[in-house]
Amino acid sequence: MVIQNLQNIKNKSKTLWILIRQEGVFLSLWAIGGWLWFYFLTRVLLFEILFQGYYYITSGCTIWHRRLENGLILWDGYPVLAAFDTFYFPIRITGYLLPWLWFILVIGLIFAITARRKKLILFLATPFIVIIIIFLPLFLPQQKKLPQIKTTFKVMSYNIQYHKRQKDFEKIKDFIHKEKPDILFIQELNPDDIDSLLLPLHDLYDGNELHVDIRHDPGHHAIISRYPIQPVDEITRHKSTQKVILETPVGSILAWNFHPQHPIPSKRWPFHYTNICTLARDIRNEKNPLILAGDFNTTDQSEGYYIIQKYLKDVHKEIGYGLGFTFPAKKYSALLTPFPGINYSFWLVFPNHPFVRIDYIFYSQHFHPYSFRILPVATGSDHFPIVAEVSLLE
Repeated sequence: MVIQNLQNIKNKSKTLWILIRQEGVFLSLWAIGGWLWFYFLTRVLLFEILFQGYYYITSGCTIWHRRLENGLILWDGYPVLAAFDTFYFPIRITGYLLPWLWFILVIGLIFAITARRKKLILFLATPFIVIIIIFLPLFLPQQKKLPQIKTTFKVMSYNIQYHKRQKDFEKIKDFIHKEKPDILFIQELNPDDIDSLLLPLHDLYDGNELHVDIRHDPGHHAIISRYPIQPVDEITRHKSTQKVILETPVGSILAWNFHPQHPIPSKRWPFHYTNICTLARDIRNEKNPLILAGDFNTTDQSEGYYIIQKYLKDVHKEIGYGLGFTFPAKKYSALLTPFPGINYSFWLVFPNHPFVRIDYIFYSQHFHPYSFRILPVATGSDHFPIVAEVSLLE
């Protein structure tokens, strides 16, 4: 009798534990779904209502006016679908990981459907569908009418990682020679690496002159081109853009190399956002053909991205395919983890697969996009290089 009672208690405890674990899974799914509901609703509605259509960009940026018109949230006449203050780390990291959260929702929906949790199914289905709406256009065929053009430029952007000493410059030379970009944007060029990068590229254009403009601190930018380069202005802490004029056979075009401070930890976010605002203001005032490229240190779900996209077009979004992840590219990428209260000697190791898109090539209305590719080459950098072809319209 005693043994039987003990067995019954054990069975009941086991059943209770299984029930607790199951309910714990469902509670976790409710929490994930609730956070995504909050994330999307806040981005689209609450922020605009609470601040009555006005938003102040910190650290000396201008005040950007937003208003409601015909039921749409407009920003200088432009519909805002995903503009939210990404200062707060939970909001920012959600934007970074949004494509991956979709897979979690898939698993959650399978659990909810199997358990016949109708309310949970509806609760998870909404953010599931919203994420599909956001990213589905990147997987649809891009059919562009071919306009009359003057000439086509091949553009490459590559962050070669300033602090990485064990770079494979032989591989860097090989893929640059293979691609032969007309305009090459380099970010994080260590002064000690200048000769290692430039000397192997002296014959990049088959005997024609190699034109180079290098800027140091902050950003350590370089622009390399087959066309003569005229520098425009200096880089400052709040203006993290290398600007040059390229004298091409079909006229002058502007080439801007952008690499703002990364917004991690959050105390750096105001400087990052100021860089974005200053760049947007400069773009708005520019009427000449412009190609902008670089490591933007932000994803395409950030407010900073939407600020730039208001004035320029993203080549990947217009003509590319897929999610376009470019970072991290190394086999094991050690990244500082900006959790509050944790010392920054704490490191987090990610597997061998990029999971965010932070490298971009933008162009003004003077151009037409023809192609976009990510080069999955391992050279020691934590970024993959990106290549695009854009044509100057007649």
